[in-house]
Amino acid sequence: MKKYLVAMAVAVALIGIGKTAVSAIDSDPEVVAQIEAKNEAEQAVVAHDPQPVTLTEGISKAGDAPTSGMNFLPENKWTGRSADGYVVVYAGLDGMHDSTAGGVSKDGAVFVTTIGEFGGVTDAEQVVFEGSGRLEIVSAEGATLTLQNKKGETFTYLAPIKK
Repeated sequence: MKKYLVAMAVAVALIGIGKTAVSAIDSDPEVVAQIEAKNEAEQAVVAHDPQPVTLTEGISKAGDAPTSGMNFLPENKWTGRSADGYVVVYAGLDGMHDSTAGGVSKDGAVFVTTIGEFGGVTDAEQVVFEGSGRLEIVSAEGATLTLQNKKGETFTYLAPIKK
């Protein structure tokens, strides 16, 4: 009986820190089985409880683009729901294509990322609109985005949404 009480005291003390252990002096198979089952259940909950990501859909301020400012300078972004997560299209200025304007790009671009259902970028690509200048998303009709440069010229981009 003394072994059983010591094992229970150790188990109760360790429950408070989130994991139950089996005392080396415990020989009651029923207590050992209960403690081991509890440990396995706690580990299963922690390891298999991913939470889906929720992003705000529509046009919004860009914040930081998911690439270096040397590659792309964002103006704004559009987020849309896809069958397997989200698609985020950033509009702005391409940083990679030098022009004759003293090394400053004249090319607008969109930088497209696909975000998986549980987070993380699963795909990314950059599409350049040569000579357009900095682009901004001004409207969206479904996945069809209208882009506009500072001169008022418009361009269309179809976001790669999976249904």
